[in-house]
Amino acid sequence: MICSIYAQDLHEFSLHIGGGLSTLRYDPLIGEQSNGFDKEFGFGYAYFLSPWFGFATGLEFAFYSAEFKLKNRLVSDYYVKHVNNGAIDSLRFRSRWDNYTEKQSAVMLQVPLMLQFQTGIGYYVMAGVKGAISISGNSSGKGDLMNTGYLGGEIDCDLYINDCIGMPQGGGNTWDGLGLYKGKKTENQEKFKSALFVSMEMGKKWRFEDGLSLYTGVYFDYGLNNILKKKKIEDLSQMVEYNSKNPSDFATNGAFDSKWEQKPYITKVMPMAIGIKIKLSLGQGVDYFAKKDEEERLSAAEVRRLEAEKQLLELNLARSAAAERELIERETERLAAAEKLLQEARIVYEKALNDQLDAARTADVARLAAEKTQIEQEVAQLATDSSNAEIGAETKTEETLQQLPTQKVEQDTTHISGDWVIQVAVVLQESRAGSMVNSLKQKGFNAYYKKVVNPGKLTGTYYRVRVGYFNKMRDAENFAKAKLQSYNNWWLDKTENDTK
Repeated sequence: MICSIYAQDLHEFSLHIGGGLSTLRYDPLIGEQSNGFDKEFGFGYAYFLSPWFGFATGLEFAFYSAEFKLKNRLVSDYYVKHVNNGAIDSLRFRSRWDNYTEKQSAVMLQVPLMLQFQTGIGYYVMAGVKGAISISGNSSGKGDLMNTGYLGGEIDCDLYINDCIGMPQGGGNTWDGLGLYKGKKTENQEKFKSALFVSMEMGKKWRFEDGLSLYTGVYFDYGLNNILKKKKIEDLSQMVEYNSKNPSDFATNGAFDSKWEQKPYITKVMPMAIGIKIKLSLGQGVDYFAKKDEEERLSAAEVRRLEAEKQLLELNLARSAAAERELIERETERLAAAEKLLQEARIVYEKALNDQLDAARTADVARLAAEKTQIEQEVAQLATDSSNAEIGAETKTEETLQQLPTQKVEQDTTHISGDWVIQVAVVLQESRAGSMVNSLKQKGFNAYYKKVVNPGKLTGTYYRVRVGYFNKMRDAENFAKAKLQSYNNWWLDKTENDTK
């Protein structure tokens, strides 16, 4: 059955042992009471309703003890009938205990009904009641006992000094049972009623592994009712009773069953225990809730983590989109500015180029005009020298004109093919490109132009004016520096990029 229950959740079984102050509290009529220390052990069961609350019960054996002490105290003083030489006399019997100690104990079977509360960090508190059934009781004592007696009237001597006249102190046939008994022992069985306790326990719960825990704590059991069975005063005896039939066999009683001057020595006994307890528990119990809470906590943590990651991703995406938009805007602005600068540069470049060509034309016209003037002067001079030599002069003039220097330009044919070219200019009009190529060819350069549409991020149609061809980039650069100084914006490019 235990294995079947253990297989289920929410149950916990335990074995425990404890000890400490475990006493029988009472206030004696004479003598003194001192508390005792004892133990308890048992079996427990708990059923948990939640991670924090549960009900606990079980069975436990509890041991209680106390001590009753007397020092040179008169415990019996009464008249009894005594047979003296066949005659019945009245004997006044007295008993006195000195250095007497009586140990008292009780064993109870207890059933707790407790409410258990525990925290997530391992502390626990239990509170409730316990019902107890008395299993056994016992009292045993030891001390120096003095029994004295006197026949007849009032005693007028100290009965506790061995000099009372006519009063033998035991040892004779008639006076057995009187005298001093050192180290006299007593033994009595006691009966107690059931008890009801209010109980509390608190401490630390240590979890070693799934289903196994160790409790360490303190407990307090306070008895609410008197467990001493009530007796009529006439049913109580003297602590030491004289035996008229056999005086040497006198009886000794415990403090729980004795009276003095028609009053009981003890009227109320209340059990109480305070001590420490160690309990080993086995079962799912609160671990079931702990695992569920852990699973829920992990699930909730995972959900929170995923939500945080989602929010972070959304934030990063938003930031990336904003950064991309900003980058696009900046790039668009940069490209627009660059295109504007390029257009302005084109205008400036074309104007400068036109100015340069105009200046070159003007210089050619002036040179040719000067040459023409010189020739005319020479012809006129020849004409005045001889009229008869008109034909010869005309022939000479013709020869002279034929011998005048002309601008013969030989084209540089050393660079017919190669991987590298020199870009001289880029213009918007094809006619302009053709004029520049003709001008470069007249100077002996292997010039040409290529049409290109929408190059790169630019839109429109352009014409590239280039000079080629060179096998090495270094050759192209040296050629440009040597022969193209007037073209300040030249640059090097691959031949394969003519129309790209």
